Amino acid sequence: LPILKEAQERGIPVVLFVSTAPEGSQITYISNNFYDQGRILGEELLKRIDNKGKVAIIHGVPTNSAHADRYQALLDLFAKHPEVEVVETGYDSDDVQKAQTEASRILAAHPDLNAFAVVDAAGPVGVGLALREANRVGEVKFVGIDDVPQLQELMRDGVLDLSIATRPRMMGEWSTLTLLLQNLGVKTPIWLNTGIGYMTPDMVK
Repeated sequence: LPILKEAQERGIPVVLFVSTAPEGSQITYISNNFYDQGRILGEELLKRIDNKGKVAIIHGVPTNSAHADRYQALLDLFAKHPEVEVVETGYDSDDVQKAQTEASRILAAHPDLNAFAVVDAAGPVGVGLALREANRVGEVKFVGIDDVPQLQELMRDGVLDLSIATRPRMMGEWSTLTLLLQNLGVKTPIWLNTGIGYMTPDMVK
């Protein structure tokens, strides 16, 4: 925050991209509502297991605000459903290989697992690869986060049917526009909410 403030004091436009602003900083940030995104993902996942069963959560980077908000949303939602049990959590550090390793470990430890919940873009790719490797596609449910190319490929292959996505292109466009406005001396909003998108097999096609 001190470095960002120093930049602003020098007249350098500052905008935060896919991140929340430090409290009290009044710095414009551009993102969706990460907590809502996690809640929507969790609700879609629960539909696929009829609101009951054993679930594992793979966290991304604990200090990342987007990952932490989505994770908390999942915990809050699952706590409202007495027939849902969170049997294990893991961390992938937003790395596909680590996500795959964690998912494979959890699958081996919990042969009766019903679903995986994820909070970052690497998580669903790693989970999808682990499920395919274990020949458990369709048996263990999961919903994706974001629309990275690897996840699109898994969707084309029928490994998953839905991903709850941020809108990175829109975030990039509004970041550029916000910086332009600030450079022209125009005050910009604290938060530009780009909303939550969906990725489905039809959209991937």
